[in-house]
Amino acid sequence: MAAPLDLDQLQSFCAIADCGSFTEAARRVNKTQSAVSMQIKRLEERIGQPLLSRDGRSVSLTQQGDVLYAKARRMLRINAEIADHFSDRDLAGSIRFGVPDDYAVRLLPVILSSFQRTHPRIAVDVSCVASEHLLAGMRSGRHDLIVFTQGTEQNFGELFRTERMFWVASHGGQAMATDPLPLAGGPSLLHLAP
Repeated sequence: MAAPLDLDQLQSFCAIADCGSFTEAARRVNKTQSAVSMQIKRLEERIGQPLLSRDGRSVSLTQQGDVLYAKARRMLRINAEIADHFSDRDLAGSIRFGVPDDYAVRLLPVILSSFQRTHPRIAVDVSCVASEHLLAGMRSGRHDLIVFTQGTEQNFGELFRTERMFWVASHGGQAMATDPLPLAGGPSLLHLAP
């Protein structure tokens, strides 16, 4: 039977995939950049496949890296659940959480209230901004956790929900017959192709 994969190496690998940078990943996992590079080298040797594609300063996942990322995320989550279950310590600290405005008003008060009851020693710093700013904030380390709805990218974080979009117009209305169709929306609509 093969030796188990090193969770510490997987954590560094996922940090690189999340932020696209060895330097930022090293900061997130509290290691030197050379230590993280060595972990990735050993992980690639263990897997027998290249996992990351390096192009100058940018880093992206190879096809095999993409497969490993999804599975590694599950392993790290299960490991955290086991450690949390058997821990007798209360969690304490702070989380920098980012969410788009459209979720903040309706859902955030209920979620934060419930979270505060179960984790009273964790301070949550919330930023309500557009999704493209949340993605940039996650990459730069300004956010620890985000929910985003626009500007989705492959190999970034974990998809936990998708929603279908609908066009809605009134019966007998003239809006749908207008060409071009006039729209009002936030900054993310500016990125839509005609």
